[in-house]
Amino acid sequence: MGKKLYLFLIMMICMSSVIAQNPAMLSRVKKDKENTEKNNSRTKDALKNNRAVNPYHRDGDNAIVNTTILAEDFSKFTAGSEAEPDATRLDDPETSEIADTYFNTPGWFGLEVYQAGGSAYIKFSEEYGETGMLITPLINTAGPITIKCRMKSVNPEGDNIGYNIANGDDLEIYDSNIGYLANDEWTDVEWFTTYGGESTYIYLFSYTDPVYIDDIEIIHHYMPVPTILPETNVTENSFTANWEAIEGADEYNFFLYTEHTAATDETYNLYNLNFNDIESSGTEDAPEVPEEGDFVYNSWYSYLHVFINGALGISGEGTAYYDYSYISSPEMDLSSDDGKATLTVKLKAHAGDAMELFLYSAEKGGYYDVVYDEYFSAENDEWNEYTFELEGGTEFSIIELWYYGYGYLYIDDIKVTQNLKAGDIKSLLINDQLTTENSIDVVIDEAYKNDKTYYKLYGIKYIYAYDPYYDEYYMAGGITSDFTEPRYSPTNEVGVNDMEATSSASAYFNNGVLNVFNPDNDIVSVYNVNGVCLFNAQMNGSTQTDFAKGLYIVKVGDKVMKAVNN
Repeated sequence: MGKKLYLFLIMMICMSSVIAQNPAMLSRVKKDKENTEKNNSRTKDALKNNRAVNPYHRDGDNAIVNTTILAEDFSKFTAGSEAEPDATRLDDPETSEIADTYFNTPGWFGLEVYQAGGSAYIKFSEEYGETGMLITPLINTAGPITIKCRMKSVNPEGDNIGYNIANGDDLEIYDSNIGYLANDEWTDVEWFTTYGGESTYIYLFSYTDPVYIDDIEIIHHYMPVPTILPETNVTENSFTANWEAIEGADEYNFFLYTEHTAATDETYNLYNLNFNDIESSGTEDAPEVPEEGDFVYNSWYSYLHVFINGALGISGEGTAYYDYSYISSPEMDLSSDDGKATLTVKLKAHAGDAMELFLYSAEKGGYYDVVYDEYFSAENDEWNEYTFELEGGTEFSIIELWYYGYGYLYIDDIKVTQNLKAGDIKSLLINDQLTTENSIDVVIDEAYKNDKTYYKLYGIKYIYAYDPYYDEYYMAGGITSDFTEPRYSPTNEVGVNDMEATSSASAYFNNGVLNVFNPDNDIVSVYNVNGVCLFNAQMNGSTQTDFAKGLYIVKVGDKVMKAVNN
């Protein structure tokens, strides 16, 4: 990876300097943006809010939609040939503009661009001491996109190639990547990225030698939000969440949250992890080292983890290479009590082993900043409890513990607490799970039986790309849907007591029919778990209303109870 990273950095410096040194190109950008606004309005409308709306997409479609937002085959580059490109430079040296008559879509420009009989030939720029480039019209690259083209180097030994995505206003580089041509043959090139913007240009270039470019296609990908279906197998503490499968999705990421409302001033346990359910043959002297380098436990992520019976560990195997192990909490709300919270944790490492605890916090839509940082060392070779009084928490906070030693750091009994005022509401991620199915069995832990729970999920399509330099495939990224709207779990009591705690009034389902015992002849109201009133009338006995399977809240007068229709 060292050589690739080096080339990436060099490419960034070189290409940025070319643009910065070219006032004519900056002027061209301003003019081009104004001239092509109308030509690109359809593309902008199509990708508004990262949604690929095209003639082939309809609301309600349940499959990934791939929309070509720009295509160029250079069929109008009729002069010259690959063997002998035309000698006339197409781009204006003063403005970098290329006449629209040469393209299927107007608005292209570049540096040292020539015709080569159905393809573009990009020469070396003596003026700037770098290879030239071809630059697309202003397009919307927000969301996941694929950049495809064919390229051919003049060098029989090949060359490095790359792209930049630049802001259409100030040419700030949003994203860059490189590729590799192994020889001087035509090569299909494909890049995937999610780091574009609503108003951008894409630069295509080679690193050292002149290059031919043909068949450019920019494709936007859109995945619809999964459609939630009614829950099944509902009990007082479990249910099966269901949704419609999305054609093309590889997995779904399911998130379960608890929503706690403080009845009085209290100290609330956000997390209390004891790892008792980790069963392993590993010991402190010889821990179990899994093949996978990362692990998620109750939504806490650990990197370079190991197991011992009843505890988790992280390894210092990468410390010599500055590849440190760590454990990280999920994002949590630490905004209560002026952002103060307490972390206690039991740790065991070699005496003097260095560790560092971080608290990262962000405002909504902002970047994470380190708001708490404590460097410390293991007191001795034994288990010890450490307490940290954290400050600076917000609605979006993450705790991380890094290990800088060369052995193992064992971790147990993680507790995160915060003081709440009466009426404070605290949402907490308690399950983060991937599944390839379009359903998942959910069990609500006993610790959250008195709180509401809700869930949401999104779909994922993994994108793999081939790296010819290393002759291997790698995960280039993913196409993801938006989250579903949060949905309350059907096990919720919505803040009410069980029917046993009310009065002689009662309600239950029998063969899908709701039966109500209403001795005082009160008004009966029936609500679904999302709070929608489905029935409201004076009755005593069975209803004639059909209810879908699931959990319902039944109110008889001022008495409230739950009833499950299985």
